[in-house]
Amino acid sequence: QCDREISGMSPMFLAGLTARAIRLKSELKSYNIPLMEGYPAKLATILGLRALGYKKQKQYINDVTEVMISAYKLNLVDPLESWHEVDAVLTALIHLRYANKQHQTFGQEEEGLVYV
Repeated sequence: QCDREISGMSPMFLAGLTARAIRLKSELKSYNIPLMEGYPAKLATILGLRALGYKKQKQYINDVTEVMISAYKLNLVDPLESWHEVDAVLTALIHLRYANKQHQTFGQEEEGLVYV
């Protein structure tokens, strides 16, 4: 259900990533660490980053970063150098949105929720 709502990639396509996430989730839950699943690409869409070249060429990273800095009053110490770093910041922003009760939730509780 959640994949349909957020137009995510199929878990079959992301089998390796999904398997690692399941193992990590199991390990962290054994330590009673609360977890939530976020989807940075959906937040990128909400922020209009796709129109600026999100996940296209590296040359667009600065433009995308500037929008995130402006939207959330970020003070990044170093410039972002890869799309992985951009996704890491987007994931941190998802947690910030959750903490400030500004998040969106996709999916159904029994299947697992994704937060944006």
